[in-house]
This record gives sequence, C-alpha cells and structure tokens, in this order.
Amino acid sequence: MEAINGEERDMERRLSKLLEESVVSKPESGEINSSCCGGKGKSKGQGQPEQGTGEVDIVKTKASCCSGPKGATNGRKSAESAGENISSCGGGKGKSQAQGQSEQGTGEVDIVKTKASCCGGSKGATNGRKSADEVREDVKEYYGRIIQTKEDLQTSACCTEEKFPSYVKPLAGMVADEVASKFFGCDFCVPNVLENTSVLDLGSGSGFDCFIISQLVGETGRVVGVDMTDSQVELANKYTQWHADRFGFEKSNVTFHKGYIEKLDELGLDDASFDVVVSNCVLNLSPDKEAVLTEAYRVLRTGGEMYFSDVYALRRVPDNLKDDPVLRGECISGALYWNDFITLARKVGFTDPRVVQSEPYFVDDSLMDKLDGTEFVSTTFRLFKVSNLEATIEDYGQAVKYKGSIFSAPAQLVFDRDNIFEAGAVVPVSRNTFRMLRASRFRSHFDFYGCCSKKHFGPFPRSQPITI
Repeated sequence: MEAINGEERDMERRLSKLLEESVVSKPESGEINSSCCGGKGKSKGQGQPEQGTGEVDIVKTKASCCSGPKGATNGRKSAESAGENISSCGGGKGKSQAQGQSEQGTGEVDIVKTKASCCGGSKGATNGRKSADEVREDVKEYYGRIIQTKEDLQTSACCTEEKFPSYVKPLAGMVADEVASKFFGCDFCVPNVLENTSVLDLGSGSGFDCFIISQLVGETGRVVGVDMTDSQVELANKYTQWHADRFGFEKSNVTFHKGYIEKLDELGLDDASFDVVVSNCVLNLSPDKEAVLTEAYRVLRTGGEMYFSDVYALRRVPDNLKDDPVLRGECISGALYWNDFITLARKVGFTDPRVVQSEPYFVDDSLMDKLDGTEFVSTTFRLFKVSNLEATIEDYGQAVKYKGSIFSAPAQLVFDRDNIFEAGAVVPVSRNTFRMLRASRFRSHFDFYGCCSKKHFGPFPRSQPITI
C-alpha cells in the first residue's frame, strides 16, 4: 500500500510540475463542468495548489470522444487514418481520491470515480498501415452499425449515469428517447451564457448535446453539429423538427453536417460565424490536432471561445502505441502531450489556455504494461479568441464585479479553476482575464474597474493555497 501511495504521490508531483511549467495562465472563474474523460485506477494523495488553482469535488465523470485527422509519416497512420470526427466510443473506468499539489493553471482534486470513452477515423496510410479510408470505415462500422446502445459497448467506458448541472437536467429530459439512447455517455461539457448565441458542436453524434444546447440558445440562437458517422447524422436530422415542436419553436434552430472537424471549410462554415465551439474528447483521436484547433479558431468570432474536454499525456506517447486499437478506444494512444497542446493552442492564436478542471485519468490495469509508465489527465479547457492577450499573467491593478445576472450561476460564477466570482464582490483580476471578460459574451454580466490602467504591478499575485 505504501508503494502504491508513493507512486501516486509521484504522479501528482509530476502533474503539478507540468502544469506549472506549461504556464497555463491564471484562470479566473468559470462554470465547473467535469472534464469528460476518465479511466481505471486508484490513487490517494494530498497537496496544496497555488496560482491557477481551485478546489474541485467530483463524484462521477463520464465521456465519449470523436475526432478527425490528416496526413501520415514514419510508418504511423496518416492524420486522417486515425479518425476524423466520429460520434463516440470506448473507454475505461476508475476510482481515485486525490488531492494533488499544483500551481498555475492547476487545482486540488477530489475524485471518487471517473469514466471515459473515445473514437476516431481517417484517411491515407503508409508503410503497411491501414489507409485513412479503411480506418474511417472501421470506425463507421463499429459506431454506426455494431454499437446500437450503451449496452452494446464492450467496456464500461461510456458511462451509464449522466452527470449534468442542475439547470440542465430538465432540458436533457426533453430530448427524444432514441437520441438519448445513442448518446454513449458524456458529461455535459458546455459553458454558461449561451442565450441567443451560435454554437458549433464538434463530434455531435446523435445530437443529444445539440438538442440540449438548442434550448439554451433559444429560438433566435443557432446550433450546428458536425459528425462523420452516417447513421448518427441521419438520426440527429430525423429529430430536428420534432425537437423544435417540443421546445415550442416555429422552426428548428439546429443543423447537422456529415463531415470532418479538420475540414470545416468544406462544410461551408464561414470565418467568424460562431460564438462558441464545444466538444467532448474530440481532439484526442485526431492526428492533425493543429488543424482542428486552427479551424475552431477560424470559425470563432472575436471574443468567442472553444470550450472542450480531452485526455492528455504527461509525456509523449511512444509511436509504437499510436495504432493500438485497444489503446485508441480507451482514449490513450491518441492523447496529446500536455505541453504540446499548450504550444499548439498558442500557435494557432489561443494565447492563454485556461484550465476549468483537470484530474488524473486512470488506465485499466490490463493496459498499464503497454504504456511503460505513461500517465494521463482528463482536462476541460476554455480557449478565447481575444486579441492583445499576453503569454504571461500580469497585474495592472484591474478588477471586476460579477452582477449575479447569469441564470445558471446567480450566486457564484466559476470562470476557470483559478477565478471564482461571487456575485456583488469586487475581485482583482489579471489583465488577460479582464480582457477576456470584457471582449466576450460575459461582458454584460460584469462591472469593470481600471479599463485604461497602464501601470504594471508585476506578475499577477498567486492565489492562496487551498486545503481540505
């Protein structure tokens, strides 16, 4: 037992160090939705998070994933052969209770159970590997024909219990039973403040999330789902008007496209046409993750955000594991190394990635030998398309006051894991957070102080350690 606890403490220290080194900018409040992917394992530990931290209690999390890709080299599947935007998939389950010491962009985490799942498809192959089209067809076959309900899954990865915010539960109950039955077990990974917005869902599957979001954006809002699996898209389209009638809308505000998330331009999705992009474990299986992020950035309006969950590795996954079908189905072999993700996000224009929530992703014991000690985390990020953000978190003496006007967060708004805004309280914030709030759809819900401040006070102060 002491040896096991020692290993887990080592993992927590490595995660804390990695999060600190990646300088995920000091988040400042957000809607804590559980990150969408989990796995199997056990862990116990304790620590005190510092800057960029927030205490997170999780009972159960679930997930499913999808994505798309492009190009191949060095004997690996082409980007597209790893799967472009699929509906949902397999994963693992786990138990853990952990309180990890972490700093900027990190948080103290209590986990009881986590679960997860993922999937992908693709195009083009080299050096004897399956072609992109062959892999894509395998994925379509599995998730389009073989898997009909959650009970058909060969693992418990796709979760059987939904975990939604309280305000979402009645909305989920409005979704057609057939659509819900094809929802393979994701948490609801969607931010607040969606009224009258345009939302794009990457890897929309049966449309379950889209039909919930449809109610949140309202009749004057717009929801677009993209998925590569014919049967899933057909099912979603079958129920568009049905849901419009059920919601009391004159016509549907939801549209579904069959296509690949790396190629949104081929679907006629214009530049700067969405306020929010969401997804659950979609990025994980795309070999061309840069293309996914680039397309998301392109279609977002200035001030818009990409809000999504995925699995990340704490070191680069070895090439020989990339095409392992079991590891791929468990959201493992396609996981992006944490620092590589931060680098990619900044490269495409998302200068200051914010961590909403992050927790250990525990892998089934039967797979551990293959992984040679590689460890994973499941994380929800929010990425804002806002100009003039800095790569570091700086203090210009600015502050904001949350008005308590968001219906789903009347007393407290969690913007990200380091910034939790109590209604009516004036709170100091970094320049980046100030600019994110002021440039985004959150603007009308805050009062701003020090808009024109030019005096620099140095790095934004660290949060006080949070203990349990």
